[in-house]
Amino acid sequence: MNQTISEKSLDREYWVDAWASLKENSIIARTQKASPEAWYGFYNRVGRVYHRIWGGPGDLGKRVAGHLVSEGLAGPDRSVLDLGCGPGTLSIPLARSGCRVMAVDYAPGMLATLKKRGGPGLSIAVRCARFEALENLAAHDLVLAAFFPPVFSPEGVAAMEKFSQGNCAVVLGAGSGGLPLRERLWSALMDAPPDRPALSHLECLSGYLNATGRRPILKELAWDHGWEANLDDCLDFFLSYFSIFEKDSPDDRACIRKLLEAEARGGMISGPCRRELTVVSWKPLKGDAP
Repeated sequence: MNQTISEKSLDREYWVDAWASLKENSIIARTQKASPEAWYGFYNRVGRVYHRIWGGPGDLGKRVAGHLVSEGLAGPDRSVLDLGCGPGTLSIPLARSGCRVMAVDYAPGMLATLKKRGGPGLSIAVRCARFEALENLAAHDLVLAAFFPPVFSPEGVAAMEKFSQGNCAVVLGAGSGGLPLRERLWSALMDAPPDRPALSHLECLSGYLNATGRRPILKELAWDHGWEANLDDCLDFFLSYFSIFEKDSPDDRACIRKLLEAEARGGMISGPCRRELTVVSWKPLKGDAP
């Protein structure tokens, strides 16, 4: 007998299979699996410019941290484990709110930028490690992951919960918001459009959490903002990014340079950006299998 939509929403295996299918059909996920060294090289190389280019993370950090504090998930004297912390997008504002933060990333370039941006007096401990190899960590009041693909699976959820003594939270993109410049470059270079799956990671995560009795709480955040970076930083960023997808021939590199130079004014590139994201939080089910 075919399942109804409501029955599917409560079927754990439906969401497990849907999540696996989503990753199999995603060009981003496929390259992360097939060429992890390319993604490592990208993140390590662009740590110093990532926070200026990828969609206004300064404002993003303040808004997400503000939500987490307002909901009692973070705040003074709370311990937070920030997985895939990058250049401190969330670690820094959370530490400024009084949290004790353990910031984890596998790219030394990202952590070096976090240390430079953090400033004195903030309670941020740093660990350079892969998520899959993390061990010997104390339990934290909040385990947090923002735009961090390794947690996008039942096994990733279980691994987050292993380090939590209170709550878990994942921040994901929602809607069509993003960086228009990246979309224009993608259209010019790639043979296929950006991933537009029938089910998103947000739907799979929230569906899986509901089906396994975790009862997630979803909060949507959206705003418009501007961004600005110099031409050389944008070139370094996007040449490195598209090389992951083997778009690094002389013609590809010339195409990227031509498009970015056309966008530049006085050596700077700027523009509007629409940011839409969802914060998914839940209390772990201790001892639950993935």
